[in-house]
Amino acid sequence: DEGCGVRATARLTKAAKATVARLLKVSGRHAHRFHDQCVKELRPRAVQFDEQWLFVKKKQKNCTAEDEHQAGDFWDHTAIAPESKLIVSLVVGNSELTPCRLKTKY
Repeated sequence: DEGCGVRATARLTKAAKATVARLLKVSGRHAHRFHDQCVKELRPRAVQFDEQWLFVKKKQKNCTAEDEHQAGDFWDHTAIAPESKLIVSLVVGNSELTPCRLKTKY
């Protein structure tokens, strides 16, 4: 699975990094609203929970107190309906002692 970061996307599209970041934020908000409007009252036979670690800007060990909600380690907690591969819920947060199932809004 290969991704394409903001810098690489800006270079490929010949757009400014700020423009790419702004468009990502706007499209993310639209996708979130669309998902919440369309994914309702599901009754899947099974739900699989998963979590994925990522870091934003810099790793947690290099963060200061001012970076608390803007940079560092984050976790994607997902609930997936395995038959359709539909993401039922996605919650982004830190890795506390709370299990993934309790964090995911399902």
